[in-house]
Amino acid sequence: MRNIHKKRIVEIIVICLFLIASFLAWADRSGHFSNNTLKFWVFNVGQGDALFIETPEGHQLLIDGGPSGIILEKLGQVLPFWDHSIDQVVLTHPHADHVSGLVSVVEYYDVGTVYGTGVLYDSVAYEEFLSLAEIQHLVQGDILHLENDLVIEVVYPDQNLDGVYMKDINRSSIVLKIIYGNHVFLLTGDGYIEDELDYLDQIGDIDVLKVGHQGSKTSTSKELLNETTPEIAIISVGENDYGHPYPLVLRKLEEIDAQILRTDLHGDIRVISDGNKLDIQSYNID
Repeated sequence: MRNIHKKRIVEIIVICLFLIASFLAWADRSGHFSNNTLKFWVFNVGQGDALFIETPEGHQLLIDGGPSGIILEKLGQVLPFWDHSIDQVVLTHPHADHVSGLVSVVEYYDVGTVYGTGVLYDSVAYEEFLSLAEIQHLVQGDILHLENDLVIEVVYPDQNLDGVYMKDINRSSIVLKIIYGNHVFLLTGDGYIEDELDYLDQIGDIDVLKVGHQGSKTSTSKELLNETTPEIAIISVGENDYGHPYPLVLRKLEEIDAQILRTDLHGDIRVISDGNKLDIQSYNID
């Protein structure tokens, strides 16, 4: 009887240690112990984009949802299990590798404000997303308000696209400039080089670049890189037949001495900023 009692105590201790270790692993991954910091995630969702921001005060912004419901797994790894709300969601443009995962998000989470352009596009995933979410339309000059010390500015598109048909939907991509303290992030969607040249004079120096269109040759001009000189360049990319990231794009990033991180090689990527110092970590858990 005494041996059974001791065995039960050992089992309880093992379970407690496992729970503590799991909590500490989650806290480290989520940046839970990094107070007064901006946390920026580029999730490894395959060939597509899913970016997540948590502000110093705990507000949350999800930008695109990737090509599938894997975004729910990713969010579950960085959010506490009791948190079923997201303050703001942005759909940069309605291609499937950006919008499909957002359908799962708006079904599962209590989402506050949902942003997009309102551009016309015929796809099942986009139609389902629009049926589930009331979209507020963004255009150049708009500011997304999460908290006072954080500026999230829309730098593209430069015209109202609500109800507009575009031959190439990539060119409707929302581009965001995020300023926190001394750090600037530029998130370029899948926009083209021609679009970059249109908003180039609004950017200045940046610290972190989310490289456009999975590193496609249609994005990331020399002009953009020479003007912004990013310290860190993050490419959200998965296995694909398109040649992404394009070798010329990688070469251009190397020429400006940017630190290149790729989700297909490094897994989920987290950048933490206190406004003065950047900390970068990657989590390749596959």
